[in-house]
Amino acid sequence: GDIDCPTLVICGSEDQLTPPKYSQFLVEQIADASLVLIPNAGHMVMLEQPEQVGDQILDFLRVQAKHLGR
Repeated sequence: GDIDCPTLVICGSEDQLTPPKYSQFLVEQIADASLVLIPNAGHMVMLEQPEQVGDQILDFLRVQAKHLGR
């Protein structure tokens, strides 16, 4: 099915299993998606750069909450 909500795609800039070009493809297919490339991270981006990933998720959620008027 189609994804019809804001979507955050996070990818490690050094991911060799699913390189960033595949994340970019996802973003191009999802209407309201954005891509964040985390520097110095591979496929295990959440384990390799947890603080950066967490910050990006929190920023995304803050923006979404503002759009909802909360």
